[in-house]
Amino acid sequence: MKNLIANEWVDSRNRKVINVYNPFNRGIIDTIPDSTINDVNKAVSISKDSFKTWRLSSFEQRVNIFNKFLQLLRTEKKDLAILFSKESGMVIKESLEQIDNIRYIVRSVVESAKDILFVRNERYGNTIEVNMYEALGVVGVVLSSCDIIYSFCYKVFASLIMGNTVVIKPSELVPLTVTKLAYLLRLAGIPEGVIGVIHGDGKTVSKNLAMHPFVKLVSVDGSLKTGLSIRNVTSRKLGKEMLQLNGNDALILCSDGDVSKAVDFTIKSRLSNNGQSSIGPKRFIIHEDVKEEYLTKLFASLRMVRVGDALDNTNMVSALVSEKRAKEVEMYVNKTIKEGAELLYGGHRYSAMYEPTVLYNIDKNMSIMKTIEVLGPVFPIITFNNIEEAFSIANNIPFGINNYIFTKSTDIVFKFMNNLESSSVIVNANKDKYVYNSYFGGWKLSSNNSGGLEELLKSFCIHRKVILENE
Repeated sequence: MKNLIANEWVDSRNRKVINVYNPFNRGIIDTIPDSTINDVNKAVSISKDSFKTWRLSSFEQRVNIFNKFLQLLRTEKKDLAILFSKESGMVIKESLEQIDNIRYIVRSVVESAKDILFVRNERYGNTIEVNMYEALGVVGVVLSSCDIIYSFCYKVFASLIMGNTVVIKPSELVPLTVTKLAYLLRLAGIPEGVIGVIHGDGKTVSKNLAMHPFVKLVSVDGSLKTGLSIRNVTSRKLGKEMLQLNGNDALILCSDGDVSKAVDFTIKSRLSNNGQSSIGPKRFIIHEDVKEEYLTKLFASLRMVRVGDALDNTNMVSALVSEKRAKEVEMYVNKTIKEGAELLYGGHRYSAMYEPTVLYNIDKNMSIMKTIEVLGPVFPIITFNNIEEAFSIANNIPFGINNYIFTKSTDIVFKFMNNLESSSVIVNANKDKYVYNSYFGGWKLSSNNSGGLEELLKSFCIHRKVILENE
């Protein structure tokens, strides 16, 4: 696939390419341009020119384009899911599910934008105050290899509906599906230059996209290290950045919680995208009174999990996005065992695949419970005796996206709400209902933006007031 600049699909100036691999069998699926600074500059410049007319388009025009996109998506769903599974390693059943969920995200974005874009008037005697939200201009969207489809939808559609133009930099590991989604938007009628795609190395493309003077906001998904690097760049031009960084969410199962429901959520959430989702629990804090039941049911569920080719509909786990990622997971597991953890299940790597792995006798000060975010199907389990101890374990990290509580007690829920340091606290979660119907921000070092669609949409705007006095 190529870069999308203006209305053309083009190679990079230097004609260099990067191979895109299927992580399961290491076969080359396609190539992408290894873009230069000049490619970035051209894409941004064209996007800036296109903003002049796109910002004046009506809300109805934008919505009509989105609806045509959704119609095209329905016809391309199966092929797109196969492509996504091939390049990401996500099992085909989940790829189809995520593509299905695009329509819900787009419609949620549109409904929330209606309320924000509606001009609000307030009258004070002879004075009228007019409040408006207007587009910023060119928005840069840098995507990681995790939660690609959802990040694309929230960031790109929110930017476009508010009147911005967008230049997207996909992950080098999972670039093809994003490019295809941009292609469908073009087919749906997005005007020339309103959306662009620039492939390439992050150090070149992401950095120069962030530092470009015409880029008014850059949205970045990635590690804390990446976020700090981007902030250092944007600060030089007093630019805006939206950072969605590391997380290490906790699942807390209380003594009165529904163990079966907690185990079901543990399996579905932790094995989502082979354990590479940026949201969802990665630390499992289980009350002593229910630990035996929890472990028994967890092992029973794990024994039913098939591991293999992502395109085999019977498999629930496949390859991680790269062998390098799988080796990192292997290293973290071995490090945790050396720190004193007990390996109860799994623990083996096969090329880019890492099998579901359960670690027990975890201490809250182990690296896996604090600063290390394991992007793989690993279940570190720690026990607690009282709620205060659970607070201490859950909060003992520099990150704070979500926490998940399983309890029947309203009093316990309010105690957790008042004490947990995370952007969201989700009670008795069901993955099928909760995960992708809202945009999650983060607390502490996880993010610099709040959760919720309204806050997301407002991030892509400037709030203006016009005060009219009638003498």
